[in-house]
Order: sequence, then C-alpha cells, then structure tokens
Amino acid sequence: MKYQQTRNEVLQTEVEAGLALLDASSNTYFLLNATGSVIWNELSEKKSVDELCSAIASRFEVSVANCRNDVENVLSALTNKGLVVISGNENP
Repeated sequence: MKYQQTRNEVLQTEVEAGLALLDASSNTYFLLNATGSVIWNELSEKKSVDELCSAIASRFEVSVANCRNDVENVLSALTNKGLVVISGNENP
C-alpha cells in the first residue's frame, strides 16, 4: 500500500517547529513537527510506510523499526483529515 498527498488545495509554509499546512477547501490549519514535515514532503510522490521510515531514519537518529508506529500514526491522521490518500496495493 502506498500513500500520497491529495490534490486538494493545501498551502504550506515552513515554521520554526516544522511545517504549517492550510487546507483551503476546509479552511483548516495543521502544524507538523520536523518528522511530520519529512513525511509530508516525501508524500509528494507515492510512498510506502517502509519508504517513509527509511527517509525518517536517514534524517534522524532512529531505526527504521522504531519509527514505524509514529509514521503510521501520522499517515492515519493525515488520511483522516483528507490530506493524504491511499493509492492502492502496489508493491513497495
């Protein structure tokens, strides 16, 4: 299964804490920390959880295995808010 940013109107800007997103369709703001920002930026292309964990592990002092739960939680939150879509059951 892979994930990707939706095509909704989402504006973004860097802030000290990470990244601020504005979903213009719902007029809702989101604030992502540094880890969430990496996930969001990686999702400009279709990515699997494993690919996202590798990206996180390469930027922060964490193992791929240890970041999996956090990545899944961020993906769940972004998906529930309509900012990320599941793009299918392709192989990672």
